[in-house]
Amino acid sequence: MNIKMLKGAFAGLVLSLSGFVNAGLITENFDDGLAQGWSLTGLWHVTGNNPNGSAGALGYVQGETTGTVLDGNFDVGGLANSGTATSNIFHCQEAVVFGCTVTFDFLDSSENYGFDQLDVYILHNGLETLILENSDLNDDGQYRTMSYDIQALIGNSFDFKVMFKFDTIDHIANNFSGPRIDNFIIVSDDISSEVPEPSTLAIFALGIMGLAARRFKKQ
Repeated sequence: MNIKMLKGAFAGLVLSLSGFVNAGLITENFDDGLAQGWSLTGLWHVTGNNPNGSAGALGYVQGETTGTVLDGNFDVGGLANSGTATSNIFHCQEAVVFGCTVTFDFLDSSENYGFDQLDVYILHNGLETLILENSDLNDDGQYRTMSYDIQALIGNSFDFKVMFKFDTIDHIANNFSGPRIDNFIIVSDDISSEVPEPSTLAIFALGIMGLAARRFKKQ
């Protein structure tokens, strides 16, 4: 076997793993600057402004700087605006048996009094189920960790997505720094995602290549 054949085998391995990744834990901290598999509308994007980790977070914001000082805004020229950050499809197989928990860190720096709403939904069987309705108590720009057991919600029909929705409601006082989402985690004894975890692929591929290199050396 030569190096060209090894490359071909590696490419085939990556393709074969590009469907589903099964694990007891699926995490996304956005530190690679990507929201792999997520659908983002409005001002939602991966930002380096005030993540609750080392490098990145999802943010509904514009004009922000990179660093730990919370800044930026969501003022788009005096207009009301909104957007969603929707995950790829997750599968909690037989959630009523194995359980299924969604956990994430969030902050919200925005106007209170019922405006500038950050809400979180589970998308399942064509329905949008609200699991977090933002209250004025959460508009202080401080990170909080939220955890939701959704096994009763999704039952044994296990496909679902998670959607974060931010809506300014009106055009006034949109000069706050907006929401951030970080350290997104789904835990279940039997869970999979349609988007492979890059770290999982990398570790597995490196192991295969190491074994192959060892065999070549012996030859």
